[in-house]
Order: sequence, then structure tokens, then C-alpha cells
Amino acid sequence: MTHRTQITASIKKYMDKARELYPNADLPNPTISFKMKGGTRLGVARYGARTFEIRINDLISKKYLDDAINDTAPHEVAHLVAYKVHGRCQGHNHNWQRIMRQFGLTPNVKADASIDTLEFKIFKAKTEYVYTCGRADCEHKVGPKVHRKLMMGSTYTCQRTGTKLSDATYVRTDRKTAAQRKKEAYAKAGKPLPGAQGAKAPRAPQAQRQPMRQAARKAPASPKRATKGNKTTQAIALYKKYGENHSREFYINLFMRKLDMTKAGASTYYYTVTKSIRK
Repeated sequence: MTHRTQITASIKKYMDKARELYPNADLPNPTISFKMKGGTRLGVARYGARTFEIRINDLISKKYLDDAINDTAPHEVAHLVAYKVHGRCQGHNHNWQRIMRQFGLTPNVKADASIDTLEFKIFKAKTEYVYTCGRADCEHKVGPKVHRKLMMGSTYTCQRTGTKLSDATYVRTDRKTAAQRKKEAYAKAGKPLPGAQGAKAPRAPQAQRQPMRQAARKAPASPKRATKGNKTTQAIALYKKYGENHSREFYINLFMRKLDMTKAGASTYYYTVTKSIRK
């Protein structure tokens, strides 16, 4: 019997028990999906006007089968039952907890907390924009959406100091690749990074490295880099695209968004661009 079959049987068992407890609730059979990937959770319940589903993480549930059968299955079934019986989202409130006790189980809000799922987590590159409110120990990291709003004139208030965050309080951009985020996560967990224990390849002797360096210096630039152009060329192209009818502030914000510049850098490029075009 496969792990999917066993988990499906456990979900069916608790759904049948729920029908005995709530005969007037008209509980349908939920859709069971094993397409959930990544993340750190064994499963999740989805419910709404047209949705009545339990999603199970296939890889994690296969490794932690007992937890999936005895904890995750009743946990997610209780969410579906609470929604059908009491309406709307009940979360992990007293209604959900009551249903878990009726199943003969102790309500455990964080059933997945004791499971080590780091090896299954999918890491992605992440970019954050840092703003300051003037206090040394208080920095605000926002995503691209909020950053664009701030660059276009919106303001947010720091809850600690009451200072307004705006484009003038922008400090820097923090970028982390997927590999960097994975390395940090494993370091925080105190675990060795997978594949990091292998021996390093020996370096080539000095006599062999010197010709390689000379060849690298003489190698032509890649076509992609040559055609992309530098930021000055891109800034001139943007200025010509939008014309001279816009304000200096408009172009500074535009360069910051399109070319990923600081406000000071965008101001310098605006001066350089306008000077070169008006010659």
C-alpha cells in the first residue's frame, strides 16, 4: 500500500467520523491533491464557495508518513468540517479545537513544527529595499511593490518613532540569490550544506594559471553584454522615450525604478543625460 493510499484512507476515516458527529452538515468528500511542493508544511486545507480540498506535500508526507496519517489528515479534515458547520474561516479557534477533541485527539496548532523539512524547502532569490526612520536600530525592509509606491510619492509611518518613510529615507538594496538564502538557512539550523563536504579540486600550478589569465583578459566581451549597453546609454534611451515635457523629479524616480539606482545616483545621471542631449 503506497503512502498516498494510506493518507487518503486516513482522510476518509475522519470524514466518516465527522459525518457521524454532524449528520445535518451535508459534508461532501474533499478533493485530495498530492501536488503540493516545497515549503515546510505537510498539508493544507482549502475551502470556499467552490473549493473543498486537502493538499498534501508528497515528498514530506512520504518521509514522515506516520505524522501525515495521524496528525495532518485529522488536522486538515477538522478545518473543512469547521468551515461547513460554523461557516467562514475558523482558523484554530475553539470550534476547530472542539472537533479535534471529538476525533479523540489533542488539538495541536503547529503539528509540523517538530518535523525537519529544510531539505524539501525550495529557495528563491529575494530582493528587499531598506529604508530608515533615523533610529540606528530600526530599519524597514520592504518588497518591490511597496518600494515602487514610495518612489512615486507614497509615505508610510514607522510605528516606533512616528517618522514618515518616503523616497528620501531609502538607504540601500539587499539582494540575495537562492544559493545565499539556502546557505543562511542551513547555517541558522546548524546543519551542513548539502554537497559542501566534498574535497575541492586542486588548483593548477602557477605556470599553467598565468596563460589562462592572459587568455581571459584578451577574450572578447560576450554578445549579451556588448548589446546591453551601460546605464548611461539606457538612461538616454529612457529620456528620449518620454521626451522633455516631464519634470526632473519624474526622471529621477524613473531612473531609480528602471535602472535600480539610488536617488543620488539618479540625480547625477539626470544631469549627465540632459547635458549630453542638449549639446
